[in-house]
Amino acid sequence: MKTIFFITLSFLCISAYAQQDPLKVLAIQLKKEGAAAKPRVQQKIISGKATGVDFIKAVLLLDGSNSEVAVNLLTEAIPKLPPKDPLYREALRLRADAYMKLVNIDSAIADLERFRKLAPNDISGLINLSYLYGSNENYQMANSLLEVALKTDSTNPNLYSNLAYYQAEAAQYDSAVYYGTQGMRFAKDPQLVGSILNSIGYAEGMSVSKEKGMAVIRKSLEVYPDNSFAWFNIGRIYLSMNNKDEACEAFRRAKSLGGVNLTAEYLETFCQ
Repeated sequence: MKTIFFITLSFLCISAYAQQDPLKVLAIQLKKEGAAAKPRVQQKIISGKATGVDFIKAVLLLDGSNSEVAVNLLTEAIPKLPPKDPLYREALRLRADAYMKLVNIDSAIADLERFRKLAPNDISGLINLSYLYGSNENYQMANSLLEVALKTDSTNPNLYSNLAYYQAEAAQYDSAVYYGTQGMRFAKDPQLVGSILNSIGYAEGMSVSKEKGMAVIRKSLEVYPDNSFAWFNIGRIYLSMNNKDEACEAFRRAKSLGGVNLTAEYLETFCQ
């Protein structure tokens, strides 16, 4: 089963700004220019005089409204920037974000692998790259990237949450419980706590005890009641118990909470 879906875990936005992010500097410049910024950038592009920075400005002016145009603009920008320029790295990150929105996962991975060579310890880059590999069901690579990130930031609950999730998906249930338990030491946000408990519960349900795992997942729903993925995991545990009726009810609950892509193949396969 290979379905690309976006779930509420602990992934960082690929285009997120750090405090000294050069993209933020450009965004401030564009704001100062006001209404004159867009026609000025457009004129440079039309005249063939646009620099790499101008193409990136054009992407920022899109404000995420057209990913296909963003990919084209960034494809123009990247060769015009020196690889040592921080904006070169950010252009790769932005294009990966646009590719991901277009569900072009392989191209997004290629850009973030280039980004990783330039910034091997960037936490957000490692998390996002692990997410993309996970979307391609390459859980071994997803986990190895997160473990690299953990060496840089051993108290980051997002890393533990994602490791718990991907270890569980890779059927490494003991490791999933270990990383989830470690993550609970640092997690404060209710959604993050609920997500970690959900991964622990699924791992225990598929290894230690169906009943124990189900109880932990239901506890996660007390903390994070709108987590469609928790109901999806309940459904998967019921399926492993050959209880199709309860499984399908859980998948329908997941769908009602927004897990449409998440549950589509299961509902079609088991719940007709």
